[in-house]
Amino acid sequence: MEPVSAHTSWKEAGRELVAEALDPTNWVGVAPGEALSARPVNLQRRVGATRVVASVDVSERLGLLLHVAFRGPSLDPMGAAALLAAFLDGARPLLLSARWQVEVDARGWVHFVRPYRPLLRA
Repeated sequence: MEPVSAHTSWKEAGRELVAEALDPTNWVGVAPGEALSARPVNLQRRVGATRVVASVDVSERLGLLLHVAFRGPSLDPMGAAALLAAFLDGARPLLLSARWQVEVDARGWVHFVRPYRPLLRA
């Protein structure tokens, strides 16, 4: 497993990680018929004791979904939302009418998913 890069601020981590996640050369196919995703191990960063992972999921209709997840000690959805705001500070414009979907998984990761841009063109 590759070491996770550490940063001193969420804005710095976000600027670097979002750019890597949005680069189509980092997108990989999961399996035939499944969505494409940007989920290589290197798309994870750490600020203090909290980790963040970012990816772009491509739906079957070629819609882009920005997926950002945080995991850290005693992290709840409200605390993760504050980290998300700092992480995305000035990163890229999002679709204005879309809202974040939030989910906490069994391992304690707080996931945020939101449409990112209009459909891709095939």
